[in-house]
Amino acid sequence: MEAWILCMQKALDEQPYEESFRMYLIEQLRVPAERIRVVCNVK
Repeated sequence: MEAWILCMQKALDEQPYEESFRMYLIEQLRVPAERIRVVCNVK
């Protein structure tokens, strides 16, 4: 999950977005990423 979030952060760094929006977006992306991680680990 952290590798994917890091990739998203790097992609966002290339965009002309304000820092506050980048931080908000990364926090929002962590929600579905964490859910996917949990589901994949339940076996």
